[in-house]
Amino acid sequence: MFNPHCAAAVIYETFAVNPDGTEVRLHGAKRNLILDQGLNAVAGTAWANCFSYAAVGTGTRPTKRDSGTTTFTLAANVIAANANFFQADDVGRLFKFDSGEEVYITGVTDQTHAACVYAGTVASAQGTIWYVNDTGLQAEVNRTNKCVAGAANNGCSYNAGTYTLKRTFIFDAVAAAVTFNEIGWSSSGSAGNNLFGRDVISGGDSLSAGQQYKVVVRLLVTCSPVVATASPNLGGAFDTTGLYALENNGKDGHEGFIAHIRADGGSEGSGALEPSIGSPCALLGNFALSPDSDAGALGGEASGSPSPTASLSPYSNGTYTRKLTARWAIADYVGLVYGFTIKNSIYSGPRGLTLKFTNPQTKDGEHTLTFEAILTWGRILVN
Repeated sequence: MFNPHCAAAVIYETFAVNPDGTEVRLHGAKRNLILDQGLNAVAGTAWANCFSYAAVGTGTRPTKRDSGTTTFTLAANVIAANANFFQADDVGRLFKFDSGEEVYITGVTDQTHAACVYAGTVASAQGTIWYVNDTGLQAEVNRTNKCVAGAANNGCSYNAGTYTLKRTFIFDAVAAAVTFNEIGWSSSGSAGNNLFGRDVISGGDSLSAGQQYKVVVRLLVTCSPVVATASPNLGGAFDTTGLYALENNGKDGHEGFIAHIRADGGSEGSGALEPSIGSPCALLGNFALSPDSDAGALGGEASGSPSPTASLSPYSNGTYTRKLTARWAIADYVGLVYGFTIKNSIYSGPRGLTLKFTNPQTKDGEHTLTFEAILTWGRILVN
C-alpha cells in the first residue's frame, strides 16, 4: 500500500482598480484559512474548482485567535493553559501549538482547560486556535467568478513538488463607497455557507464609488513523493520492493497529478490522482525499465493490461483520505509485471503514480491481483 499526499495553502492579494484602469494595491500577499468543509470538498471537487468563485463581505469575525504570551501543556488528552484562554465556542476548532502539534478541541472544561484527542504530549508552548469549523462569511455582500483574462493572470505552474493554481478575480464597479472586511473562496456561485476557505482582512479594503475590486488568488498544492521513494515489500505473492513516485509533475504546465486552469479563468482537465476522480485507469506496468525525462519518472510509458475495476473508496467527512483500488481478475492478465501505473485514461494523458519493482513479478492464471494506494491531503497552517 502506498501513500501519495497533498498539502495545500491559499495566498491572496488585493487591489482597487480605478475607472481609468490604474490600480492601487490594498493588501500584499497573505495566507488564508482552508476550512474543514473545504478539505472535505476536495474528495468530490478538483482542486482547481474549489476556488472558482471569490466572495466578499463586511463582517469582522476572525479566522484564528493567537495565545500571545499564554503557554500550554498537553498530557492525557487535556490542554492546560497558564492563563484564561479557552471559550465554549472553541469546541470543534483546531489548536496548533507553536511547536507544530495540531489537535481538535472536543470539549472546554473552563478557561484554562480543554479536551482533545491526541496520543502525544507537549511540555510547554504557545499556540493558536484556528476556526476551521467555520462555513461562510459573517456578512457576505458579493460573489463572482469573473476573471481578468490572460495567461499572466490565470493558470497553473509547477516547481519542486508544488503546483500553483492561480486566478485573478475582478468584481463589478461598486456604486457607493464600501469597505470589505472578509473574503473567501468557493466552488459555488450561490451565496451561503459553502466556502473552501476564508480570511478577515486586517484594517479592511476600502473602495470608492466606481472602483473595482481585484483579487489575485494562488492555491498552492504540494505533492509527495515527487522523487523516487523506496517501497517496502508488503508481503503476499508479489515482492513489492522497489521505487514509487508521482510522475509527470508539471508536464505541459498542468498535467499529471493536478487539474489545470485556463487563461480565461475556467478550469479543464483532471489529474490522474485528484481525490475527486472517480475511476482512474490502472495499468500493469510492462514498461521499459529505463527512466524517461519527466521529474521523478520511474519508467517509460506503460503498455500493460488496464484494470476494469479501478475505483476510489467512499469518502467520510473529516478523514481527508480515500483508498484507490485496482483489481485484475484471473483472466485479465497473465505474464510479467514490472510495476503499476495510474493515469486518467489508457488512451491519453500522462501517468500520475508509478511503482516500479526492483525485480519483475509474474501474475499467473490462477489468482486475482489487487493494487491499493491511500490518497491523503491536508492544509498548511502557519501560526
